[in-house]
Amino acid sequence: MAEKFKQWISDSQVWGFLVSMAIMAVIALAFFYPDNFEGNSLRQADMLQGQAIGQEAKLYHEQTGEQALWTNSIFGGMPTFQISPSYPSNKLFTWINNVYGLFLPAPSNLLFMMMMGMFICLYCLRLRWPYALIGAVAWGFSSYFIIIIGAGHIWKFLTLTYVPPTIGGLILCYRNRWILGGAMAALFAMLQLNANHPQMSYYFAFMMLALVIAFLVKAIRMKTMPSWVKGSVALLVAGALAVGANLPSIYHTMKYSAQTKRASSELTIEDAEQQKEGAERPTGGMPRSQILGWSYGISETFSLAIPNVKGGATARPQGGQMVYMSLDKLPEASNYTTLDQNTPANYILSQLPQYFNDSEGTNGPVYVGAIILALFILGLVIVRGPVKWVMAIMTLVSIVLAWGINFASLSDWMIYHFPMYNKFRAVESILVKAQFCIPLLGVMALQKLLTTKDAWKQFKVPMIVSFGIVAFICFLGWMAPQIFGDALTSYEKTALAQLPLAYSAVETLRYGMVSADSWRSFAFVVVAAGALIIAMRQKDNSYRWVTTIIVGVLVLADLYGVDKRYVSHDSFASSYVSQQAVFNPDQIDQQILADAKDEQQYRVADLPGMMTPDRSYFHRMVGGYHAAKLGRYDDLLSRRMAHVMQMGYFPQLRSDSAAVGYTEEQQQVVRELQADYRVLDMLNTLYIIDKDDNNGGQPYLVRNPYALGPAWLVGEIEYVDGANAEMDALLTLDPAVEAVAAKEFEPVLGNGAPMSVTDQIKLESYAPGRLSYTYETTKDDVIAVFSEIYFPWGWNVTIDGQEAQLGRVDYVLRAMKLPAGRHKIEMEFAPRSMKVTSTVAYASISLIYLWVILAIAAVILGKDKLMPETEKEESEK
Repeated sequence: MAEKFKQWISDSQVWGFLVSMAIMAVIALAFFYPDNFEGNSLRQADMLQGQAIGQEAKLYHEQTGEQALWTNSIFGGMPTFQISPSYPSNKLFTWINNVYGLFLPAPSNLLFMMMMGMFICLYCLRLRWPYALIGAVAWGFSSYFIIIIGAGHIWKFLTLTYVPPTIGGLILCYRNRWILGGAMAALFAMLQLNANHPQMSYYFAFMMLALVIAFLVKAIRMKTMPSWVKGSVALLVAGALAVGANLPSIYHTMKYSAQTKRASSELTIEDAEQQKEGAERPTGGMPRSQILGWSYGISETFSLAIPNVKGGATARPQGGQMVYMSLDKLPEASNYTTLDQNTPANYILSQLPQYFNDSEGTNGPVYVGAIILALFILGLVIVRGPVKWVMAIMTLVSIVLAWGINFASLSDWMIYHFPMYNKFRAVESILVKAQFCIPLLGVMALQKLLTTKDAWKQFKVPMIVSFGIVAFICFLGWMAPQIFGDALTSYEKTALAQLPLAYSAVETLRYGMVSADSWRSFAFVVVAAGALIIAMRQKDNSYRWVTTIIVGVLVLADLYGVDKRYVSHDSFASSYVSQQAVFNPDQIDQQILADAKDEQQYRVADLPGMMTPDRSYFHRMVGGYHAAKLGRYDDLLSRRMAHVMQMGYFPQLRSDSAAVGYTEEQQQVVRELQADYRVLDMLNTLYIIDKDDNNGGQPYLVRNPYALGPAWLVGEIEYVDGANAEMDALLTLDPAVEAVAAKEFEPVLGNGAPMSVTDQIKLESYAPGRLSYTYETTKDDVIAVFSEIYFPWGWNVTIDGQEAQLGRVDYVLRAMKLPAGRHKIEMEFAPRSMKVTSTVAYASISLIYLWVILAIAAVILGKDKLMPETEKEESEK
């Protein structure tokens, strides 16, 4: 055994693996130096958002040691499944993230993990280590990944770090290495699913399915079906174990998503005004406009080769905050001092972004590297086998789907007919598949080019054509940047139509960005092509090693330089700033905290900042921000709180006579506002923050005396048909004395009963996910309404220890029918499914670890090897 281990460790692929790890670690450390060593931080927006909305649950965990599965920090209350998902079984494998990142300081550990994942995948494809290293660097430094580090999309990033090695395991399973391949697929799929970004896993599931089909075609052609079946069985078992290991998260995410805005709203379009031309039809998931938001422009696709083909980023992190990237920040803007009517140039240019696609803003383009793109095109010609065809097809599919609204016919078909496609927004993010395919096939082509005898004779034409195509596109962009489209958006053309000097300045600056980057990419492609041509013409293979190094350095230099535009030393907040409290209570926060110190449960409505998360750090909010808020609450925000958010809060309109003397149209607006106010009351909104337009928009605080408290009793309940009728009833409903409910809840809530003046209900204790009330009534069937958001499963309710049922009233609130007398009500959010799914998870994780141990032993004992491709293997493809 010692001899076999000695032979194994002396293999060039083994020591090359270790050398490559060291190189990737150094590069990852260098990119974020010195901030990764000085304690500086990016203070990414998404991470701060998560910190704010997760603060209540965090404090509860620190105080009790228990995990809160519900929080009232945002949107009146929602499960924490998608805020800070953590399950007891996860502790058995989340430690791997630190090991996999070599315990490097953040965010260098993330960049290393991204490269390492692709490196493992390329090893599974039997690439020799220098080429695998180049491919890993090209993937890891794709601009999109650096951009999402800056934006704080860490769960998405982590998911993507584990995608390539999962695919690597799949490839091994179909190359008769099912022990190692299955273990890898199970381990990395487990980690990928744990990162909990279903959108990324969904996109790459199709690539994995395409690979399965491609290997099936090969098995049929080469009559090796038994081997394919064995590999497929191994993958099915691996997939089942990975799902089982994450069953608590997967099950609760899927069940939760059915209640969120990612499922179709229960409201239907009925009135004439809402049926006006252009109204969206239901998709069965998210609204079409949100699905197709952030669509990639067709000409913007050339950013794969020319990063600033549409002007780069709208904003970038700077000093720990996102800063608007306006045209006046370009060095060339100093050439302009005044524009039309002697208006200072910096005034006009500061209002316009560097990015100029006709769509939403962006933190930066998807740039894979001009050299890598040229190699990918070459790979389409000279590489053989099923992997090539999958990479080609998936790249094309990824690009056209990323066009979204710009290829509406295909996008609409996918939205309305393809399973689950309507559950995800921002279709341009599907370009991650192209980002994966392009460097993978590109380095496969590079290896074949530099390891084939008589390469110049065999590959001269495809090599010159592939590099020539990219170079020609870049040359055209350099000389005539307008070929990629107008430099001004349709809105900007209208706005600047009467300002010819400003129009010309904007056009010149933006085309200058395109031209400069086109020249840059052209230079990289030409230099790389020259080095490859010289190597291909040499008979001495030692020169090809030099060329490999040159190409690797060029790829790194190209991507490294572009990536620094989006995250650099300037992006970080200093260690001193980083150590300060991220969320500091302002005067209004302090006023609320002081005034409400004796209140167990209350909510705050920040009308100007209703969709921002910051105040969730201190208070239980009516608003907030989350991409998967509960669907009924989203309906409430859009239909029954829209007026107050837009117009503000006017206590004087609370009076029934407030609209006297107004026109009918004005009276309708007042009625809408009053209904919105009553919705705030029933959510127990004790504090309302508004802005004073007469004082520069300064915020001010109003204590709402009409807030109905944590719970109250009503004697009347009306039952209606459908969500629309429930929502319409809120326009006239007085929630303090009556309730409205869907007919489905009549068996649970009954018909109500008149109340006595002595009847009362009181909140005794509050914790996120656990509430206790006492009440006293003289009659049966009085209805209690709670200012808590109704959720159809997971809440266990008892009256004096006896199980009871909750119903839903007033569109979103909990309610229950009460027996007469003095009793205690307890509510706890503790889904029974947690125990069952956790048991499955523990068993699955244990089996995965046993499989990994078996695979490691097989590799060391020589039963399974990761060797470079031989000419015989290549010829069999």
